[in-house]
This record gives sequence, C-alpha cells and structure tokens, in this order.
Amino acid sequence: MYLFKSRLITLLALSLFFICFSLLSLFIIDAPQSVQAAPAWTSASTVSDGVPQSIGGYASGCLQGGSLLPQQGSGYESIRRYRNRYYAHPATIHLLEDLGREVERAGLLPMEIGDLSQPRGGRMKYGHRSHQSGLDADIWFGGDPAYREGEGRQRKRRVKRKAKSKRWSAKTLRRALFDVDHPSAVKGWRETLDKKVWSTRHEQLLKRAANRPEVARIFVHFRIKEKMCEVYRSESKARDDTARDDTAREVAEEQTLWLRKLRPWYGHHQHFHIRLHCPPGSPECDNQGPLPKGLGCEGLEWFSKREKKERKRAAKKEEDKEDHRKD
Repeated sequence: MYLFKSRLITLLALSLFFICFSLLSLFIIDAPQSVQAAPAWTSASTVSDGVPQSIGGYASGCLQGGSLLPQQGSGYESIRRYRNRYYAHPATIHLLEDLGREVERAGLLPMEIGDLSQPRGGRMKYGHRSHQSGLDADIWFGGDPAYREGEGRQRKRRVKRKAKSKRWSAKTLRRALFDVDHPSAVKGWRETLDKKVWSTRHEQLLKRAANRPEVARIFVHFRIKEKMCEVYRSESKARDDTARDDTAREVAEEQTLWLRKLRPWYGHHQHFHIRLHCPPGSPECDNQGPLPKGLGCEGLEWFSKREKKERKRAAKKEEDKEDHRKD
C-alpha cells in the first residue's frame, strides 16, 4: 500500500510539473511572438504587383512594385544576396546604378552594396529597424588594395590561427573573414579613425553619394563625420577667400549641402547608410524631415560610447537621488 501511494504521489507531481511547464511555455514563448512577429507578407519572396510606391515611413512602411538590384553592374557589386534584401523602389535602384557608373568613371574601386529592402519592404527579422519602404541602402566601406595586401593579410592569418586553436565552426570563420575584408574604420575604446583602413577613396565615395539631389541623409559613425568636417574645412579655405560677392557666397553655401547630409549615428563604422527623399508618385510616403541648420560638425562626442555611458550614469544618479528624496 505504501509503495502504491508513493508511486501515485510521484505520478501526480510529474503531471503537475508538465502542466505548469506547458503553461509557462505558452506564456513565455507564444505571447511575445504574437506581439513581435512580423506580418506574413514581410516574408514574401517576390515583389508585389502595382505601380512602384514607397508607402509609410522608413522604419514603418512597405514597398509596392519594387525592383531588384542586379548582382553586378558598372562600378558596383551586390553582396550578401542570401539575405534576400536587394529590392527597392526603382528610384533607389537608379541612384545606385548611376552612382556606380560615376565611381567607375572616377577610377575608384567598385562599391559593395549590402542591404536594401525585402521584396515588399516591411520589418525585417534582424539587422534593421529602417529599410522598410525601399528608400534605404547600405554601402560597405571595404579595404583598399594597400590594406588588403598589408594589414588585411596579417589580420586574416591571425583569424585563421585563432579559428584553428578555438575550433571555430565554418560559419564563425566566414563571418570573421568578412569583417577582415570589410574592416571597421574606427578602432579602440577611444573610437579613433583607423588610418590603416581609412583612405581618400572613402572620402570621395561619401562626397559623391551626398552630392546626389535625391539623397536626403547619409548616416555615418561620428568619427567619420568628424573627418569629413576636416576635409570640408581644408577644401573650403581657398574658396572662402575668393567669395567676395553675394553670388559667390550663395554658391559656397550650396557647396556645404553634401556635408550637412552626413549625419552621425551609432554604428555605421563598416558601412554608410544612404536614405532617399520620397520619390514622385508615392503620395503615402512619409518624407525625411529637413536638415538641421549648420554643418553639423559640433557636439559629435555626444555619439561616443563614453558619453553614452556618462549619460546613463548621470541618469541613474538622478534616479537614485529622487528615490532618496521620496524615502
């Protein structure tokens, strides 16, 4: 009898455990997925029918009648195609192809174009909050031949040695080698520009992209913005000396537009992010706001990791003081 009761209690305990586990799984797993799951159409593998339109905002929108970017073209190559994010509004495709031809004519290395949008736009499962309406594009800085043949080659050797000793998977190794070929332009905890990576090609590429009238913004790391401010100041010194009349001053003011379009934002140290204005024929597209006044060369440290930590620390201190006063 005692053995029967013991087995019955054990059976009841196990049943109760499995019931609780099932309920907990529903609460933890299923509920968040119902909130966070993207609509089914965002997983579509083909573009939608209809006249090309960008609908909604850059971070909350969709794409109708999108076009795909060919894998290769004059002055560019589309990379990481396995992500299926090489679709955009035709205006974006036209910009990238035209910019590629300009890059080729200038004798620069071909651009490496990363993520655009999904076939029908919308929220992605990972990687971006924007890129939803077919008007955003990532262009990777990449390393120049001098970097690839020198520093890049040494970094690859170190990565392969580490992969062997740590027994990395093939996937982890591929990612690490990708980062060597597409290095960060910024290094260290001080977030300084890496002179082994950065080159005048990067400067020319940014200027050419920012000078396009259809471009509303280009997002870059704050150190890159800082560098481009230096480039602008050195180039404009002689021009400012010759700006004697109002017409010349107006021309000089117009020539600051490319620099104003370069906006500092977190990340964007391996690639820069082009964003277009809403194209004609997209009445439901939410346009990017106007550019702030000035060159945007002041207060760039605000975007540094150190400043971010200081702001969090200060906010926590204020919160603790407030709690203390309430007590």
